[in-house]
Amino acid sequence: MNAQLLQLLLGFDRRLAAVIVAAMVFLIGFEGWQLVLREPVAEYRSLLQSRALAVQAAHDYASIPQDAQRLRTEVDAMEKTLAQDPLVGMPEGQQSAALMGQLDRIAHDARIQLMGVHPGAAAHGQAFNSISLDLESRGRYADLMVWLNRAETELGPLVVKRFQITRHTPDDSRLDMRLGVATFRPNGDSRSEP
Repeated sequence: MNAQLLQLLLGFDRRLAAVIVAAMVFLIGFEGWQLVLREPVAEYRSLLQSRALAVQAAHDYASIPQDAQRLRTEVDAMEKTLAQDPLVGMPEGQQSAALMGQLDRIAHDARIQLMGVHPGAAAHGQAFNSISLDLESRGRYADLMVWLNRAETELGPLVVKRFQITRHTPDDSRLDMRLGVATFRPNGDSRSEP
């Protein structure tokens, strides 16, 4: 029997024998990977990822005091800006009158005609008061937009609650604009705690 097996092996083509041996080595190596090495390599990769997350979390935690200091400085600067607002601390009626005067001055500079400014109801909140105004103006479109932009820049953010724009007359290039706006001012007695 050994002689027959030896004869059979000697009769094989050497290239076919090399392919069979290479395939067997590959299968043994793959099986070794699956049984022995796959889990430790996966665990090592998981540890590397966990370490990277821990380093990032430690870096983020270390920057919290610096971020808090930067934000505190920004809040202080904003409070100084609000303290410079001439309307803060004025009685409600005087705030509306001062706003009307500022709107009229800005309208004159923008070459539009301010037809009317009617104060609306004021709303009082915990930190801010809202001053509502109904505005009627007349002018060219570009001038009206310049006026609104300057008003928001100089008076602070304006919330437009109503907006209507119509042509003054069919042969006139001027437009009539009616706006309902609100502006917000901090309460005179509310300041953030350090």
